[in-house]
Amino acid sequence: MSTQKKECKLSVALAVVRRAQLFFMTALVVWFVNASVANADGAVIAEGDVWEDVSIAVINQVTDEVIDTVDGISWLPGDTVAYALRLAREVDSSFTYTTEYFSKYCSNMLKSVDDVWANDEDGCVECTYWSISVGGEYISSGMDTAVVPEGGEIQLKLESF
Repeated sequence: MSTQKKECKLSVALAVVRRAQLFFMTALVVWFVNASVANADGAVIAEGDVWEDVSIAVINQVTDEVIDTVDGISWLPGDTVAYALRLAREVDSSFTYTTEYFSKYCSNMLKSVDDVWANDEDGCVECTYWSISVGGEYISSGMDTAVVPEGGEIQLKLESF
């Protein structure tokens, strides 16, 4: 085997190792940020610190209809939108969603909610996407890192662009 081929294989192997390290470090940072936010302002995570305040509203803004609502989602300080969605699926088995991971943003993006799919393919004529807002404000980070405040209502909106 030529030296050039060996160097190429070594380069590919190093790239794989670097990606694995980056993924691990990103996961560690996300965990640390969530843990830090959860403990901010003296919040103590314990069995007694559960509120039944968080709700999810699923809205199709293209057709102006409310598709679904899920209430009674147990909330703890530091819970993210992604975690609240997983809890909503436990509370209401008819609530479904799918996501796609985007490494560029280190987060998942909603692709469908309750079998209503976003149409964001290249060249789409009537393009739609799922937006996420908490307490009436669009989240400024990914659903895996956006923290839900106490009593926050999560709105999943199918919007056109």
